[in-house]
Amino acid sequence: MHRTTGILLAAATLSCAGPTLAADRGFYLTAGIGRAEEDPGDSIGINIALGLPPAAIVHLEPDSVDVDNGDTAWSLGAGYRFSKYLAAEVEYLDLGTTDYAEHYTFDSPFPVDTGIITHNFSSSMTGVAVSVLGSLPVGREFALFLRGGALFADREVHIPFSLGEGNITYGDTIWLAGAGVDWNLSKAWTMRAEYQRTGDFESTLTAGETAADCISVRVKFGF
Repeated sequence: MHRTTGILLAAATLSCAGPTLAADRGFYLTAGIGRAEEDPGDSIGINIALGLPPAAIVHLEPDSVDVDNGDTAWSLGAGYRFSKYLAAEVEYLDLGTTDYAEHYTFDSPFPVDTGIITHNFSSSMTGVAVSVLGSLPVGREFALFLRGGALFADREVHIPFSLGEGNITYGDTIWLAGAGVDWNLSKAWTMRAEYQRTGDFESTLTAGETAADCISVRVKFGF
C-alpha cells in the first residue's frame, strides 16, 4: 500500500513538473518599441575650395558635433530557448533617424571675416542582428539577462544640398550588446525591458564614425 502510494505521488510530481520543464525551451517571437540615438565618433570633417580652379583645398575638423534626442526605434524577431539560462535570437532592428549638426570655424587667408560653418545631415541605422542571451532567473517571475552578438547594419546618410538632396547607404558588421530584465506574465507571454549598444560603424565618404544606444520595451510570445 505504501509502495503504491509512493509511486502515485511520484507520478503526480512528474506530471506537474512536465509543463514547467517544457516552458524552459522552445521557439518564441518578439516585438519591441523604444528610443534610439546615435553617438558620433570621429568626424571626417569637410573640404573647402579656395579660389578658381585649380583651387586650393582646405580641410577643416569640426569644433563640435551636436545630435538631436534620437528617434523611435522598433524591432521584430524570433528566438529559440535552449534552457532557462541560454537562448539565441535573430531580429530586425530599426534604430530610427538621428540629425547631426557639425560646427566649423573657417579662418580665411583672404581679407574677409572669419566664418562659422554648420554642416547638417541625418543618419538612419537598420539591420539584422544575430545574438546569444544568457539569463539568470530571479524568483519565479523575473530573469536578468545579457546579450552579445553581431548587427549586419545598413546606414543611410541623408545630406541636403542647396539644389536638392542626396541619400547614400553604406553597410558594416558591428557588435551588439545588451542587458535587461524579463518579466514572465505567463508561460507564453513575457515583458522585456532592455538597453542595447552597438559597436562603431566605420567612417564613410559622407559621414564619420557612429554608434547607437537604444532603450526598448518588448513583448515575447513563446510556443
